[in-house]
Amino acid sequence: MKILQLDTNVNPQLEKPSFNVLLNSDDAKEVSITMRAHHVIAAHKAAFPIAVHIIEGEILLGHNEIVHRLQKGNIITIPANELHDLKANADSIIRLTIFKTNR
Repeated sequence: MKILQLDTNVNPQLEKPSFNVLLNSDDAKEVSITMRAHHVIAAHKAAFPIAVHIIEGEILLGHNEIVHRLQKGNIITIPANELHDLKANADSIIRLTIFKTNR
């Protein structure tokens, strides 16, 4: 058993989004993403279904030509191979879950 801790502070020196793999198993991958206000993650696709959970802050997540405003506590799921992008409206901490077993 391993106990993981999500970061709860955004480093003010951060120049671009930061990715920290917390867990990587056969079933899932957990990643902590830290973004300063106005950081952008360009449009991309994930090979597996994902869940995006806002731990702190606020982001705009573009998906299927709709921009979703997500705040602390919000969770959104995105099916595999669907284009999406992120922009931080405020300093943000995001928990990304990649579901490797659901193809």
